[in-house]
Amino acid sequence: MSVARSAKRWLAPAAEKLAPRLFWQRKFRILHRLGQSRADIRLVASLCDPNLVSLDIGADLGEFTIAMMNSSRSVIAFEPRPAQARDLASMFGAVGAPVQVEAVALSDQPGRIAMRVVESEPGRSTIDTHNDLTDVSGDDIRSIDVPVKRLDDLRLDGIGLVKIDVEGHELAVLRGATQTLARNRPAIVVEAEERHHRNAVAEITALLAGLGYAGYFDLDGTRRPVAEFDPAHHQDPANVGTREDGWAGHGTYVNNFVFLPTDG
Repeated sequence: MSVARSAKRWLAPAAEKLAPRLFWQRKFRILHRLGQSRADIRLVASLCDPNLVSLDIGADLGEFTIAMMNSSRSVIAFEPRPAQARDLASMFGAVGAPVQVEAVALSDQPGRIAMRVVESEPGRSTIDTHNDLTDVSGDDIRSIDVPVKRLDDLRLDGIGLVKIDVEGHELAVLRGATQTLARNRPAIVVEAEERHHRNAVAEITALLAGLGYAGYFDLDGTRRPVAEFDPAHHQDPANVGTREDGWAGHGTYVNNFVFLPTDG
């Protein structure tokens, strides 16, 4: 490990302890700047309603939350990993952001569940049993117990956008949110990948079609109906990006799907 990297690893926790407010304000600015360069984050922000609340389900580091809060009345961020939820609350508190952090997973059944946390890539952590994480070493995974709620049980109103990225558990989240969607008619952005949950896109599309939603995805700057989605062509696992390359990927890989109410 280089001296610079060693110093950075030591200085970060030291800065957080000695000047926590400044530490979190700086981190907020960095994430905000990075988010401006990502097309998927810009897409989500463009669908927010400034007069309504947005939901970030699977908030992770908060990049999407930051973009959403700048285009929404407020944001509720759901992040079940306790330490990450605390970090989000500290960061948004330090900048006075209109963000409420909920340290809970969402699904179609309330209770508690085991979450497999990927130590090297925490954003890939999941509660979904269909996502086998076969490309991750067992030594890189630890299990934690997290609380689970149904979105419908929260009885939220005034919702304009729902963004979901929960590493394979998206369908279950939507099953637990049907009343909320029927009542609020928000725009929905779902990250869905066949490698996490087989037939995910088709099953999500069918569920939302039954609720009066039509889906689409962007391909080379063109909006395409979700009916044209072909996993073999549009979601080749060989083209998956990584955090190291900024999730840029190496070819066509479509994993963000937008669903809008047909009665809107």
